[in-house]
Amino acid sequence: MGLKFLSFLFLITFLSLAQGQPVTVSYPRPADNVRWSYQIDLLKLALEHSEAEYRLVESELVMTQSRMVAEIRSDRLSVGWMGTSRELEKNMIPIRIPLMRGLLGYRICIIHADNQPLFSAIRRLDDWRKISIGQGLGWADVGILKDAGFDVYEATYQSLFPMLENGRFDCFLRGINEANAEVAEWKGANPNLTVEDNLLLVYPFAMFFFVSKNNPLLADQIEKGLEAAYADGSFMQYFNNHPSIRRILEDTHVASRRRFDIDNSSLSEETRLIPSVYWHDIEKP
Repeated sequence: MGLKFLSFLFLITFLSLAQGQPVTVSYPRPADNVRWSYQIDLLKLALEHSEAEYRLVESELVMTQSRMVAEIRSDRLSVGWMGTSRELEKNMIPIRIPLMRGLLGYRICIIHADNQPLFSAIRRLDDWRKISIGQGLGWADVGILKDAGFDVYEATYQSLFPMLENGRFDCFLRGINEANAEVAEWKGANPNLTVEDNLLLVYPFAMFFFVSKNNPLLADQIEKGLEAAYADGSFMQYFNNHPSIRRILEDTHVASRRRFDIDNSSLSEETRLIPSVYWHDIEKP
């Protein structure tokens, strides 16, 4: 993409924001009805609290994370969301307010129901490292888990569920806010999938909104919107009342799980310094 075009795109965005004209904000089309509902509605909340008028537009294609990054960096997609890493923060502008308040770092397994005894026998982290884990292409979790000594298989998000059903790996590691909803969504075609009963893997991990380095004005508007939503209480109201969040303590019995902690080797120093007000304490109601 030429420098003249990028300069023109930047100018149009600036004039739209400055003159109060609606700004078109494109976001990635979700793969299913439940996976990204929280992020999409939170983006709407942030933009509603910003100083800009906007028009949200869904992308034409469902994207892997790698494709999402490429589309954002080439200015064909306005905004995306993903678990952060140093590399992502280097190549795009991160809005460093954790969308899930760090819950993405509380991880449980979706498994084949026949394998529950295998997981029930795990008593040490080294036991867990002997079990294969599935993750999406380009996800930041892949590097975190590999650096911690886990055996990781990568595939597209949609293919991970039938692969698990057919025994290609043992655990599809998911955030505690994701696992139950995804099993409900995918169980029809994969009847043996279930949420594992006993284990919890924890590492510091944040999901951010990301925009192109060529679009700092949009990054500023989203950040201001999220900060304003925190200030008037609407962020926490949204977080506490969203169905996927409310199901966490009800359905995943986090407090009774056997917990294992690992480091997040991909976390930048800037992200490590995010104030505690933006992180959820799982032990608190």
